[in-house]
Amino acid sequence: TTLFLIAFLPYTLPTGVAAQNDPNVARNLPITGTAVPQLQAFDAAMSEFMRIHSVPGASLALIKDGRVVYARGFGYADRDSRETVRPESIFRIQSLTKTFTAIAIMQLVQRGIIALDTHVYDYLALEPFLASGDTFDERWKLITIRQLLQHTGGWNRDATYDPLFQTARIAREMGRTPPASAEDIARYMMGQPLDFDPDSKYTYSNLGYLLLGRVIEKASETSYHDYVRINIFRKLNMRSMMPAGGGLEERAPNEVRYYSQSNRMTTAWFGQYRGQSVPFAYQYPLSVHDSAGGLAGNVLDMARFVVALDDPQFDGLLSSESVRQMQAQPPGAPGLDADGKPKNPYYGFGMSVRRYADSRNVWHNGALQYCCASRYAYIQSRRFGWVVLFNIRNNPDGKHLTALIGDVIYATERKIDDWP
Repeated sequence: TTLFLIAFLPYTLPTGVAAQNDPNVARNLPITGTAVPQLQAFDAAMSEFMRIHSVPGASLALIKDGRVVYARGFGYADRDSRETVRPESIFRIQSLTKTFTAIAIMQLVQRGIIALDTHVYDYLALEPFLASGDTFDERWKLITIRQLLQHTGGWNRDATYDPLFQTARIAREMGRTPPASAEDIARYMMGQPLDFDPDSKYTYSNLGYLLLGRVIEKASETSYHDYVRINIFRKLNMRSMMPAGGGLEERAPNEVRYYSQSNRMTTAWFGQYRGQSVPFAYQYPLSVHDSAGGLAGNVLDMARFVVALDDPQFDGLLSSESVRQMQAQPPGAPGLDADGKPKNPYYGFGMSVRRYADSRNVWHNGALQYCCASRYAYIQSRRFGWVVLFNIRNNPDGKHLTALIGDVIYATERKIDDWP
C-alpha cells in the first residue's frame, strides 16, 4: 500500500556521493543520494539548470505511480565549508506551509468544530488594536474561513504592505518588544482598513493564512506546530518537518545555509546577532510566519506528502469530499478571469489547480526574499509529481527559480521511457 511505501522510504533511498563515473561530477557539481540509471537525464538537467542560474544548492525528488523513485542533492549546503546538499538536508519550505494549514482547517471542518463559512473576526474574538483617531473597518466582520483559504479576504500587499515582514514596526507601534507575535499582528491588522471588499477578488495574502493558524489553535486548543505535527506529519511519517528558524543561531542540524545572488547583507534586529551585519536571509525571525510560511523539512518528507496526493483521501488525512472542496473552483468573481470565464489555473484551498480534460495538476510555490525557493507539483493523470528545494530564491537576472524549473522538469520527464 502507499503507507507501506512511505514508512520504508529511508531504506530504499540511502545517501551516498555519486559514483566517480557520473558525468556530472566532471562538472565539479557534487551530487548525493542514490543514482538511478534510468533517470540520469534528471541529474544532467538539474546540473545544467544550477550552472546556468548560479544556484548554490538544491534537492530534487520525483514521484511516479505512487512511489518515490528518485531523491538527490545537488551542490552545496554551505559554500564556505563545502558541505554538500543531501536528500536529508533541511530547507525552509516557505509557502508550501499553506497546503498543510489548509489540510488542518479541513480536518477541523470534518470534525464539525468549525465551518467554512464561520466568520473569523467573531470566532477569534481578538480585540483590534486601534491607534488614536483610527476607526474599525466593519468589513472585517464579513470575512470567512473559506475566504482566507482562497485569498479573497480583503488584503492586497502590493497596494499596502505585507504585515508578516513588518513585525518590528508593528511591535513598536503596539508598545511591545520586537518581534511582534502572530496574535499581535492579527490584532494590529484588525485595526487597519481592508484593501477591498471580502470575496470580491483574489489577491494572495500571507495575512489570511496567519489568521487561519490562529483559528487552528483556538479550535484544537493546541499550538499550530503541535497540531500539524500530530495530525499530518506523524501520520505521513514526515519526521524532518519543524518550525523554521530565523537567525543564524537557529539553524537546525543538517539545515542548509541561505544565499542571495548579490550576497546582500543587512543589520539583524533580533537574537544574539542583534545589531550585527548578517546575510539578508537571517535578519528577521520566521516564528511569526508559522501557518503562512514557517515550516522547514527535507525533500524526502515533502515527497512523502506528494505520494499522499496520489490517494483521493490524501492517505487518510481527509475525506474525498474535503479533497474535492480543496481543489474546487472558487465561486463568483475570484474564480473568473478578466473576460468573465472560469480561471485555469486557479487557487483552491492551500494549493493551485490546473484543470485538464481528464485530470488536474496541483502545486504550490514558496519563496522568501533573497533566500530560498521551493515547489511541489503533482499531475494526477500521469501519476507524476516532484519536489524541488533551493537555498537561493532568484537567478542573477532576478527571476524566481520556481518559475523556471517547471519547464525543465517536464521536458526531462518526456524523455523517460523506462521508469524504475
